[in-house]
Amino acid sequence: MWHRVLCISGLAMMLSIPTTFASSTPPTPHIVAMPQQKSLRLPNVGKSNQLSGSVSQGRVQDYTFQGNEGQALRISLQGSDSRVYFLLWQIEKSALVVPDTRDWWGTLPEEGKYLLRVYTFEDELNPLPHQGSYPFRLRIQQVKPKVNR
Repeated sequence: MWHRVLCISGLAMMLSIPTTFASSTPPTPHIVAMPQQKSLRLPNVGKSNQLSGSVSQGRVQDYTFQGNEGQALRISLQGSDSRVYFLLWQIEKSALVVPDTRDWWGTLPEEGKYLLRVYTFEDELNPLPHQGSYPFRLRIQQVKPKVNR
């Protein structure tokens, strides 16, 4: 009897390992090759940066930047296909700040290093039209934070 209880509790612990030891890398659909990270500087308030690039199926383009708590940003992505997305990851906290999207306006939760990942998404119901490269334009704008009254 005790043997069964120990086996069941041991199995339960083994199944909980992935959530207990969460990876410090952001979630991404099946990556074929490790991405290169490009460092970027955020623009001054009222200004914007535009980045151009391309991403292939199974590959990502990563950008890193230093952000401050409460810093208000608008990030938008235009691509040749509607299945090109970005996510925003807080590196030191291993936390997803912004899930898969193409347009976001918000404030950074804490000071620290952030990763902005551009990638393609597909599944069986929504396959990408070709295996080639998908160009994109990423616009990052620092805006004045909204004041709650």
